[in-house]
Amino acid sequence: MPIKTLLIDGKPVKCFIDGDGPIPCLFIGPGAIYFPTIASEAKRELFTFYSADRYFTKPSNEAEELNPEDITSLDLNSYISYYEKVRKALKLGQVALMGPSALGLVAHEYAQQHTSKITHVFMIGTPSTTRDLVQVQNTFFEGNYNPNYYPSLATTWSKKKWINFHNDRQTFQQINLNLTDEECYIKELVADQEKYSINPESEIMLKNRWDSFNLTMRKHFFEKMIAGYIMQGKVKVPTLVVSGLYDGIAPFYDIADKIGKKIIYGKISQVILEDAAHSPHFESIQFTECIMKWLSQTSCSLQARL
Repeated sequence: MPIKTLLIDGKPVKCFIDGDGPIPCLFIGPGAIYFPTIASEAKRELFTFYSADRYFTKPSNEAEELNPEDITSLDLNSYISYYEKVRKALKLGQVALMGPSALGLVAHEYAQQHTSKITHVFMIGTPSTTRDLVQVQNTFFEGNYNPNYYPSLATTWSKKKWINFHNDRQTFQQINLNLTDEECYIKELVADQEKYSINPESEIMLKNRWDSFNLTMRKHFFEKMIAGYIMQGKVKVPTLVVSGLYDGIAPFYDIADKIGKKIIYGKISQVILEDAAHSPHFESIQFTECIMKWLSQTSCSLQARL
């Protein structure tokens, strides 16, 4: 994976580059940790990724250690400003943004503030808010896909309420025949830890990824920087939210319901993948295809559809 050193605010920052695709994409957050989990065809056919995270990953040596105030002084706007400096240091004109989980909200806000510099936003397993997310997650874990609660959903699976775990497991096994009973259970009911996926090596890979996080930054990000953030109003930059059907952290109907009720409107679309939970970029064989299909529609018909 090519590495170049950028000078951001007078400090050297490692930038990891992965992919040979035509779309330059700035990855929000610890991209170097995520890159091995992104489908290889997405990096070959779609994106050239750039990751210059300074905060989320554990430093590789003592010389790179952050002072506590480097993290505690960050707010959402200063974090976005940091990435705008990264874009300029890379001498990239317009770029796409990709953000996994709640980092997708940073990508969204970045695009709202710097609309002319961003071509597309890809939010992967992202909730619409951090304010009422626990309530949405509890609804998922209660197994409530009742269309009476979410009448705006026009998907086949939204019309069926999960009765019990055994029915869920049978449905899921029809989609993913290679999963064991335990993996189905984990994927459906404990998706928040991302420990299991379709690939047999995923448990070790994802454990190593989680172990690489700077927990101080992770705590500050959720408790201070992004706490109470709400997506609402008009989305200015073409945005695709890729959601997993079995995602217990950011249940698909959270954003689907808000789009349906026009709480979020404008240049935004959502795709729901039946073979994924919170890591559709890693879990779903449909990931690259769904993005390619959306991109082909975006240039000519996105406005008309919305």
